[in-house]
Amino acid sequence: MQPVTEQLGAFFLLVVLGNAAGVIFDAYRFIRQARRLKKWETNLCDAVFWLIITALTYVLLLFCTTGEVRFYVFIAMALGLCFYLRFFSFFVRRAMPRLWRLIGVLFFWKFIAGFFSFLIKVLRNTAKY
Repeated sequence: MQPVTEQLGAFFLLVVLGNAAGVIFDAYRFIRQARRLKKWETNLCDAVFWLIITALTYVLLLFCTTGEVRFYVFIAMALGLCFYLRFFSFFVRRAMPRLWRLIGVLFFWKFIAGFFSFLIKVLRNTAKY
């Protein structure tokens, strides 16, 4: 049995996890709409989404409550998700296209930088011979 202070801390972290699940859901929903996935792809991505949420929940429960699943766990996660969907989801969904482009640009530049650093290494190695 955990002390009340630890249970309150776990409750807070589980509310945060509910918020994180909402953000992940909105990101998944955006990707699904942007890519126009086929039925089987949607089913596969749904399974991956739930595996990710389940893994996050499992790890957090091990960390917070040493694996104990109590009724307040479900209440806290549902409360966090409802809070996110009510107050933040609209703003996150509106920002998602800009965020998606930003991430794409950052990965593009990282790819370009990686390619040129690889090219420089190859040229340096061939210049030694």
